Amino acid sequence: MNKIGGEKQLGETTHASPIVKCDVCGQRFNRRHLSSHKRRSHGKSNNSALDTTDEAKAVETILTLYLQLSTTSRSDVLKRLTSLA
Repeated sequence: MNKIGGEKQLGETTHASPIVKCDVCGQRFNRRHLSSHKRRSHGKSNNSALDTTDEAKAVETILTLYLQLSTTSRSDVLKRLTSLA
């Protein structure tokens, strides 16, 4: 690198971080970006299941949102949920 301008000079090589595999999803990332990927894509939890109180709150939130939908949208949601089962 040019010490003054920081630009790469002819014949000079740059050293990139090694490519590593995410232990959660298996995708490959530059090592410098792996922790950011994990934080943004996988959250702070380690893929543990929701406890029953969190799950009950999630169900209530889903039902509240569902009831706010139009009849057509409710039908679409039911079809999509059925296809997941």
